[in-house]
This record gives sequence, C-alpha cells and structure tokens, in this order.
Amino acid sequence: MDNNMIMVTSASDFTLVVNVPEIPLHKTWKKRGAKYPIDRKVLLQAYYNPAVETLFREGMLTTNDVEFLKEVGLIEEDGTEN
Repeated sequence: MDNNMIMVTSASDFTLVVNVPEIPLHKTWKKRGAKYPIDRKVLLQAYYNPAVETLFREGMLTTNDVEFLKEVGLIEEDGTEN
C-alpha cells in the first residue's frame, strides 16, 4: 500500500459513516473488520472533525499506523496509549 495511505478498520458491530463534505471524505464501514485506505492528509484533516475524532478515541475506528496515532495524540511518542 502507498505510504500516503492509512488503512482504517471498523471495530464496531454497527455501520459507521464518516462524511466530511468540506474535505471531501465519505466512507461507510458496514461491519466489524471492514477496511478502507484513506489518504494520510485527508485523514489528518478529517480527524479534527469532532465526530471523526470521537470514532477514533472511542475505539470504533482503528488503524495500525503508529505515526498517525502519534500525530493526533492517541498514543505517546514512546508508543504508550493516551
């Protein structure tokens, strides 16, 4: 996968929708384990939408991209969770 793409996975049993028209970003995860690659710059912009931030902070959306998680403050520089 392209280094500019971040794989985002649903950890929810329910359908999750991210719709941030000003970016534009629209993705729908229909089941747990569904994955979509999202451009790093787009995801960073979308993260600062309160609804998107909540989906990540509450663990409904996840990623294994440590650099992204550090950048948005979900984990510390040493790799521990915030």
